[in-house]
Amino acid sequence: MKNYVSTIVLVLSVILLAGCGSSATTPPVPPTNTAVSSTVTPAPLTAERLVEECIQAMGGMEKIDALETMRTVQHWPDHGLIRYEIKRPNLVKMGDNLVFDGERAAWLNKTNADGTPELVPAEEWKDFEMDIGWFIPAFFDYPAEYLGTEVVDNIETYILQVTLPLGAVLTYNLDAETYLVYRTFSDVVIGDKEFHMERTYSDYRLHDGILYPHAFTYASRDGTEVLTATMETLEFNVPFENEYFSVPNPPHLTSLTGAYLGQNPPGALPVRFTPDILMPDGSWWWISPPKFSPDGREMVFTKYIYQDTKHQIYAMQRMANDEWTLPQEVPFGAKSGEDEDCHATFSIDGSKLFFLSDRSGKRFFFVTKDDDHWSDPVPVDIPSLSGGVGNQFSITRDGTIYFEMSESVTYDVPYDLYRSRLVNGEYGEPENLGAAINTDEYYEYAPFIDPDEDYLIFVSDRPGGFGGNDLYISFQNPDGSWTEPRNMGEAINSDAGDTIPYVSPDGEYFFFITRRAGDQGYYNPYWVDAQIIEDFRPSASLDNPGGGVIAFASGRDGRLVADGK
Repeated sequence: MKNYVSTIVLVLSVILLAGCGSSATTPPVPPTNTAVSSTVTPAPLTAERLVEECIQAMGGMEKIDALETMRTVQHWPDHGLIRYEIKRPNLVKMGDNLVFDGERAAWLNKTNADGTPELVPAEEWKDFEMDIGWFIPAFFDYPAEYLGTEVVDNIETYILQVTLPLGAVLTYNLDAETYLVYRTFSDVVIGDKEFHMERTYSDYRLHDGILYPHAFTYASRDGTEVLTATMETLEFNVPFENEYFSVPNPPHLTSLTGAYLGQNPPGALPVRFTPDILMPDGSWWWISPPKFSPDGREMVFTKYIYQDTKHQIYAMQRMANDEWTLPQEVPFGAKSGEDEDCHATFSIDGSKLFFLSDRSGKRFFFVTKDDDHWSDPVPVDIPSLSGGVGNQFSITRDGTIYFEMSESVTYDVPYDLYRSRLVNGEYGEPENLGAAINTDEYYEYAPFIDPDEDYLIFVSDRPGGFGGNDLYISFQNPDGSWTEPRNMGEAINSDAGDTIPYVSPDGEYFFFITRRAGDQGYYNPYWVDAQIIEDFRPSASLDNPGGGVIAFASGRDGRLVADGK
């Protein structure tokens, strides 16, 4: 049972009532003076029909649909007065002691050492969903199953059963004459203990147009007696906001809220993206820009861990209340001390997360996510990956992968940019992007390809840049050829090394990482309005109507593999 068994609120929510099903209790008063029949032969029914009948008996669909919240104070003979406040379908506050926000439950009068409220153990959260179902039939909000009939206390009843989202099961007995709920019970495991919880309802009265029970039975504290609690006050549709039921942030949540970690959007000039809690401290630094899922609910990035001289992928999640979690190393990360993962990026539809790894003799992998659980990594087979594949890649809408590769596994031969097309579920031989993009003596790496291959951004150390490695852009012509790459200029490039381009899934922002002045020598992510890309698009007067763009970064001194290996 909950740690708060000794408290008034807990005993209310647990309500042990072993053997109470056959006790002699007063049946609910029907809405008319019609006597309760002792022999009922119901016609075949469905769960949907019974739910409709119950709704009609309590006041009708319009009234029940409009019932969003309730506040009730009950008198419990062995506990005194207790207040419950509820918002359908899954929010509840119990007095000033406990709150459940639909996902987590916490004590409001107990705190941890860091000042945050003490969370109720997760295995007990299902009990709070049940607390709501005692007061508002769960079959109003969740699917129900019809299990047949049963005689309870000499009353013929119909049985409806509801499985709640956190796994608890509530069983309702509807009076076959009135269709009102007569009994509700559950056999539930909480922690390592099994409990039988049960209530029978009576004294139905009309309140704000809804026929509602004003009395119910429950078990005494020691389980030896069946007692009856009564409603002292009852209010429907109290104007509660969801925030009233919020659980204050536990330590694993940040104060960052909203899209893009709540950062102010950039304008025409790049600004540092990094929130204060994500500033590198010397033990690590950014080795990729932040990469967001298409729905904006997750963000992944790669850290370079200085002490371990290795890359690690981290993830942050945007919760239902818009708060972001602290970054955590992804659970599918390489377990071997010699292996490392880097540069995760979401597929265009968000169904897969691709990343690079040196595990298992492969290079490209992907994982999927189901119910907040990541799958095991699946290798991506690209034939003929000779030499060394670098640490950055990009994926198009049709699954084509653009990547960097050197003919030498020691990376002493400059990188070129390649692509491998996905055809009939299989990746083809790597295609060198050719002389329009690649050079013989300089590095081209870190490609970002537009989802529809309209443009490419990459990095190079070719002459004419601003120092170190610079970002370049090229557009794809209608015939599939590439325009001559253009340096993205001093607004983007600096003498400190600028690399790893990335455009957000919504096409609004252009990210890259850099070690420019004021960043303490570490790579940090910067972002800028993606409109800057259009400033480099060739005009129709250059015989390239519609054009395409490619951008990249290069430079032996600025290569991420040199920093990370």
